[in-house]
Amino acid sequence: YERHLRTQRSVAVTVLVDLSASTERWVGRRRAFEIGMETVWLFCLGQQALGDDVEVLGFSGTGPRGVRVANFKLFDEAWSDHALGRLHQARPQAFTRIGAAVRHASASLSRRHTQHKLLLVLSDAEPQDEDGYEGQYGLADTRRALDEARKAGIRPYCLAIDPRLAPKLRHLFQSHFSIHLDPESLPLKLPRIFFHLTQTN
Repeated sequence: YERHLRTQRSVAVTVLVDLSASTERWVGRRRAFEIGMETVWLFCLGQQALGDDVEVLGFSGTGPRGVRVANFKLFDEAWSDHALGRLHQARPQAFTRIGAAVRHASASLSRRHTQHKLLLVLSDAEPQDEDGYEGQYGLADTRRALDEARKAGIRPYCLAIDPRLAPKLRHLFQSHFSIHLDPESLPLKLPRIFFHLTQTN
């Protein structure tokens, strides 16, 4: 049955997780960073069984030339304890230069020959950097990066935990986002969201 399931699915997914210092804020009893990394960890474990084409990246940065992308697991890399172990070594740092991170992830994802190309973004999606990359400027750049991804056949979807950001998320992701008022349930909800997204056109 598992072999049959693998041959029927044609899915490439990039999980892009926010590693900026803004994720150090507390959400209930835990930091947003901890919830995000646990969500990614459990998602990765499930993907090992499904056999989908998966890449897992983290992002932060300082300035336009200092965007940092952490390669937790690349598309052409086999699942291993070493790959999963990189998730445990991640730490929040720097700023949220999300537009560049989306472009980086989209460039890799667009080269996959699959029916579904999904970009899952775990972030508050609130652009911020020390050079003024925020407000309307940051939002416009991020929206442009997401529009470019859609034109390349990629489906961006954002998972967030702050209901105050709904208007900005709607501007960036249209209707393709969800806000989870019980953040600690996110690790269990992501597999269901992913299944739904890969079953619809």
